[in-house]
Amino acid sequence: MDGSEITDRIEELVKAELPRLAPQHREWTEQHLVVPRQMSLSISEDGQGEVTLWLVTDHIGHRDSSSRVVFDAEQDKFGLEMTLANGVQWYMGLYGGFAKTVESM
Repeated sequence: MDGSEITDRIEELVKAELPRLAPQHREWTEQHLVVPRQMSLSISEDGQGEVTLWLVTDHIGHRDSSSRVVFDAEQDKFGLEMTLANGVQWYMGLYGGFAKTVESM
C-alpha cells in the first residue's frame, strides 16, 4: 500500500470504531486525532532498534495522555507510543483495533 492508501485505511478504521467508544473516550479521541503521518519509534526503552509506524493521535496541550495511538500498516492494527523521560519515543506494541487501543491508554 502507498501512503494515501494507508491514510485512507486508518481513517476508515477510525470512523468505523469511533462510535463504539464511551462518550468521554470519543470526545478525547476526536480532539486528539491528527492527519496520519509516518514516524520512527524505538522498539526498546533504551532507544535501540527502530520501526516506522503511522501516528494517529497526538498531544495538543490539553488533556493529553502519556501515550499516543499509532498504526502498523503491515499488521493492519493499532498500537501505542510513549515518550519516555529520557526522550525516547518508545513503541509499546500492538493492541488490536482502534477502540481497544484507545481504551488501553
